[in-house]
Parts: sequence; C-alpha cells; structure tokens
Amino acid sequence: MQHSISLMLAGEQRELPIIITINKRSNKIILKPSIEGIKITVPNKISIPIALKFSEEKRGWIERQLSKKQPINLANIDKITFLDKEYDIKSTQEKLGTQIIGNTIYVSGAPEFKERRLNDFLKKELLAYIEDKVKFYSKQLCFFRRPKRIALKTVSTRHGSCSATGNLCFSDKLIYAPCYVIDYVVAHEVSHLKEMNHSISFWKLCDKLYKGDIDQAKTWLKVNL
Repeated sequence: MQHSISLMLAGEQRELPIIITINKRSNKIILKPSIEGIKITVPNKISIPIALKFSEEKRGWIERQLSKKQPINLANIDKITFLDKEYDIKSTQEKLGTQIIGNTIYVSGAPEFKERRLNDFLKKELLAYIEDKVKFYSKQLCFFRRPKRIALKTVSTRHGSCSATGNLCFSDKLIYAPCYVIDYVVAHEVSHLKEMNHSISFWKLCDKLYKGDIDQAKTWLKVNL
C-alpha cells in the first residue's frame, strides 16, 4: 500500500510519497525528508500506522526542512560565492586542471565532468581552510590535543562532529557557507576536543574561541543548511 503526506511547500500544497523501512537494529523512528519523498526508518516493533502518525506529528518540522535552500547544481552555474569571495566559473579545453586565476575559477575538460571537477576542487579548498582554522583554534586552548583526522563528508543532518578519539568531520555543504559560519562550526568541534558535551563549560569555551556572534551563525545554519 502506498502512503503519502500533504505538505505546504513554496506556497503550494504538494503530496509527497512516504517510504517506510524496517530496521531491526534501530531503536527509534528516523525521518529523512527530501523533495522526492519522506523516508521513515522504524524499529521492528513499531507498526506502520504509528510511523504514519509520527510523520503527521512532525509535519511542521518536515515543511521547515524542505523549505531550506536546495543544493546548488554546480553543472549549471557561472558564478559562485566561495569563502566570502565572488568568482566567475568558466569551462576551458586547456589542460589547466581546476584552478583559480584572479576572480575566475577555470574548470578544464568536457562539460559533463564540470560538476564533479568543480565540486572536488571546492571541497579541497574548503578542507584546507578548515585545517588552518583547526590549528588556529587549537593553539588558543590551554591544552593542545591534536585531532587525529580532519575530513569532509556528505551528511544530511550534522554540520560537524568530533569523535571520542579526536576525529573531526565536517559537512561538505559548508562550501556554500560564509566564513563566519564555517569558523563557528570549526570552533564548535575544536571545543569538543576538551568538552565532549554541550555543558555550560563547553559553550564558554566555544565562545572564547569563536569570538563572533554564535546565535547569528547558528541561525544561518538553521535557515540555509
């Protein structure tokens, strides 16, 4: 039996399909909304009617999630704001690789490879920026615990994470974020190298490192990512 939910998106009512998956190892209901449909993962003990009722109760949250800006299609753009700078994007048949010259990002090769090559380049540049910020914030701490690994990943919920072993991971969606937002996310995760929680001590440390408007950065992330 096919299930769907009626949502108000961009000022119009839309019906989106609901895809329910049973996961025996799951211990809670997980919602993953996308413009193609609403994926619900449920434990074995949860019935389909309960899962559907849960999606209805979360209708407002789902609409807010889907109202956020959709990912940019890098294959179809000729301009981008990256790390607070405006760039033109131009394809070229010259064997330049992908590089920045002045205010232009040149992407060489066939048009069908533009999106992947541009995305790989932006992620590489973003990771280098984040690594510098991790070093900067780490050196401000009374202790110095080097993260074991710093990486970018494609994730749908978290903007960053810090494991118990000191691995720092950041969302590649930060490609589209302004520097003050990226700086906050990095300061947040570096703070977790000392405080693996969200206690008062953690937020004091985060505020000490970041020195910017945390609420403003958090609001940008909530609205845009």
